[in-house]
Amino acid sequence: MVGAAVFAYGMLATFVHASAARNRKLGMNHSPTLEAAGWTLLSGSAAGGLLAIGYGAWMALSPTF
Repeated sequence: MVGAAVFAYGMLATFVHASAARNRKLGMNHSPTLEAAGWTLLSGSAAGGLLAIGYGAWMALSPTF
């Protein structure tokens, strides 16, 4: 199940990055949907990173069983 989520995330990130690069190269404005997808990826990545850091800190500071 995690593999499917990672694959979908990678495909979406690739699409957003390629579309943004093409729009920048052509001097076009980004569509609202593309901007929303980009912000969603950014916030999801940041939240996931913070959760991973928090979990790592919790495991490092908690007493071992």
